[in-house]
Amino acid sequence: MLEKLRHILLTEVDPQNVEDTDRITNHALERLCEEGFFSLKIPAEYGGKNLSQSDYMRLMSLAASYCGAVVALLSASNSIGLSWPLKGYGTDEQKKKYLPTVAKNPSGFSFTESGAGSDPSKMEMTGKRVRDESGAVIGYLFNGKKWWMTNGAKNDSECVSPLICLIAKTVDRPEEIHEKGYKPCFSAFIIPTNSEGISFKRCSFEGLRGMYNSEITYNNVYISKEQLVGEKEGLGFKIAMEALTTGRLAVAGSCAAISRQCLLIGKWWGNERFQWGKKIGKHEAVGSG
Repeated sequence: MLEKLRHILLTEVDPQNVEDTDRITNHALERLCEEGFFSLKIPAEYGGKNLSQSDYMRLMSLAASYCGAVVALLSASNSIGLSWPLKGYGTDEQKKKYLPTVAKNPSGFSFTESGAGSDPSKMEMTGKRVRDESGAVIGYLFNGKKWWMTNGAKNDSECVSPLICLIAKTVDRPEEIHEKGYKPCFSAFIIPTNSEGISFKRCSFEGLRGMYNSEITYNNVYISKEQLVGEKEGLGFKIAMEALTTGRLAVAGSCAAISRQCLLIGKWWGNERFQWGKKIGKHEAVGSG
């Protein structure tokens, strides 16, 4: 897998072009999908590579040392996305239905809001329970806006991910989240990005310009109860924290890989560049640094 990833990076990805154009080419995305780089920790029975965390980190380190946008694309899908919630908490039916698609495509994690980043208790997004005539819950209706979802919009009409995981508060009435004594019930949901009522706005950054990060607005988006992860309410907060805790390992590992690559470039240049009669790495100010 390391050799396959190295080959794709060297032949399909020009990091400077990614920064200049704000995008990873469609062909590069297709190659990453074809070779299974969005299924690294998904079990083999669902089309995944079933790699260990340490092997996964080696791959993310390689990607990070070459192009930050690529590692953002891969790590967001493999560490959080929809693969972790489904693998850890999905029913057998949900795993069979959705994991093969997740294994072949990027996926995203719709969690952060303008007033709810580090403090999810402030989350405003709600999934209103929809009931049948007998009072049984048959689905959920979503309204609200999420920020900064990686693997979101390519543009304002097309999404990188066909499926995403949404974390929202499940309620009978949206206004109840502001009432005294309300106890949050966070749940996780499987959301197709082509669902009616979803709209995207791609975010723009000073760095990582090829990262497909976006705001998402949910306007009366309806899903069936079968798309509730685990078909059980109240699992959302636990799923989110476990996914983020595991996912942040890739961020730390990627930063270490980037630092190592910078050091290697500096070492190479110190032995390549001559000034005042010797390699600049041999000068006191550099050599003792």
